[in-house]
Amino acid sequence: MTVDTGNGLDAVISWDPVTLTVPPSSLPITPDGYIVLYNESPYEDEHFFYFLGRSFTTQYTHHDVVEFRDQMFYRVVAYKNYTREAEQDMEHFLQRTEGHKISWDELAAALKGARP
Repeated sequence: MTVDTGNGLDAVISWDPVTLTVPPSSLPITPDGYIVLYNESPYEDEHFFYFLGRSFTTQYTHHDVVEFRDQMFYRVVAYKNYTREAEQDMEHFLQRTEGHKISWDELAAALKGARP
């Protein structure tokens, strides 16, 4: 993961795409999207981060963060929906948690039926 703050205003977060090949198939499994999380300190409760947004590419822009924060820490989680219900559960979770503190357990529950 890299974070570019070169414009003095935004943090442009970029990461390598996640690909996984699960035997016996030789076809790669690619994620349906990525969940971007943030925290203002690496020393706060590491099991909690805030939901920043979702990306369907390997880049996300945290707008205006450089102007108001001295530092920020990010995590990106890939997910794969295997059923329509999993997709609906993910949509509901993302709408409910936007800008709220979430735990890894909550995120894991939201990904039930999806593969993190």
